[in-house]
Amino acid sequence: MPRSDIIEANEDPNGDDEADDRGRPRRQNNNPSNGLKLKIPPFRGSSSPEEYLEWIQKVEKVFEWYEYSEERKCKVAALEFTDYALLW
Repeated sequence: MPRSDIIEANEDPNGDDEADDRGRPRRQNNNPSNGLKLKIPPFRGSSSPEEYLEWIQKVEKVFEWYEYSEERKCKVAALEFTDYALLW
């Protein structure tokens, strides 16, 4: 049996999603993450192809979630380069 005392973060406890207490319309949250923040792991630039491929797979999942453009993908990924990868 589902618990009725649990309220989703974006759910109005009174069941009124149309307006706030002052009668103003509520803003719709069109962000697909609904507050979930995903972070790209750092990449150190080791010589291990397996490490690189694992990093790419993780990064691609984040890019899919946020629906980044190709230009933004490059910029965001480069922010997480550390150590030897910074020399690339």
